[in-house]
Amino acid sequence: MTLPEFSVRQTVLVNVLFVVCMVGGWNALQLTEVEYFHDVTLNQVVVTTQWTGASADEIERLVTAKLEEEFLTIGDVDEMRSASQSNVSMISLDIENLTSVDYESAVNDIRGALDQVEDLPLDAEEPKVREIITAEVSPVVFIAITDVGGVGPLALRDVAQEIESRVRDLQGLSTVEIRGLQDREVRVEVDRARASLYDITVSDVAERIRQQNQNLPAGTFQDASGEATLRA
Repeated sequence: MTLPEFSVRQTVLVNVLFVVCMVGGWNALQLTEVEYFHDVTLNQVVVTTQWTGASADEIERLVTAKLEEEFLTIGDVDEMRSASQSNVSMISLDIENLTSVDYESAVNDIRGALDQVEDLPLDAEEPKVREIITAEVSPVVFIAITDVGGVGPLALRDVAQEIESRVRDLQGLSTVEIRGLQDREVRVEVDRARASLYDITVSDVAERIRQQNQNLPAGTFQDASGEATLRA
């Protein structure tokens, strides 16, 4: 018996199956997520290393140059550009036009090269690897905050952080980033005459502050969102 003959003789069964398929397809359609603007990788990886308090020359010699030396051993890197400025090193790596599997392999090679660098400054943060996708180069919304009333940078910082905490709760956002914030600083003024009575120099004061203001890695731990680095 052929399929058409079976369908003609068993009309009730065929109709029931047809209705079941329609209902199942409709439910599957409602549960399927549709992305109108799918994120596309641009075959570019940016490695950022923060080192608070370091000059541009120190960043170039002690961070950027060492990382570049390791990245030169990666065969899939088509072009490498770097920028060293105060407190931060940024290295941009353009990866050759590869398949998705080979691209992921190249990104893993970059992470592996970072693991080979063991002589970075102790107070420098761990290098961060970020893959550039279309959502990052084409942001949707900018929120600008200006100091019209002269309230000062600290007040602007508090307002920006408050807006960031509220915006993060909105659905459909991939990343939220604050730019242009100034780091808080503490200025220490030393009375040279009084310090000389205790045989203390300005260098002694600076060294004691540096010893008490350490930022050191204290290990890693796993949570529901992945692996996190603990610093002390």
